[in-house]
Amino acid sequence: MPLPNIDLSLPLLVVDDNQQMRSVVKGILADLGFANVFLVGSGEEACRILNERPIAAVISDLDMPGMNGLQLLRWVRSTLADKELPFMLLPGEANREGLLAATPPPNARPCAAPPRPPPRRRRRR
Repeated sequence: MPLPNIDLSLPLLVVDDNQQMRSVVKGILADLGFANVFLVGSGEEACRILNERPIAAVISDLDMPGMNGLQLLRWVRSTLADKELPFMLLPGEANREGLLAATPPPNARPCAAPPRPPPRRRRRR
């Protein structure tokens, strides 16, 4: 199913400690036409990738050992230059407290727009 007005070459990052779930999400994205998908197994690995290369959107498991998805989201919002990087949290199981903690404040804008090209990183001299 083609997606209108979305650049399918945009780099996406999938973060999940469960290898099978990473593969499932990558398969769904491939079925949608996305070909540039990076897979990592932890929030810490995601931070490394996000520091190394431009990423257009993140899809992360909420419940992971070490840095969980909510902590990763907070790191993205406080550390990266692109404070509005599209970020989707996927709960692996019913976790009411985690879902409530991840709920945006009432004045937050929901992300209804497709992913956009990531900003170009300036090379340090």
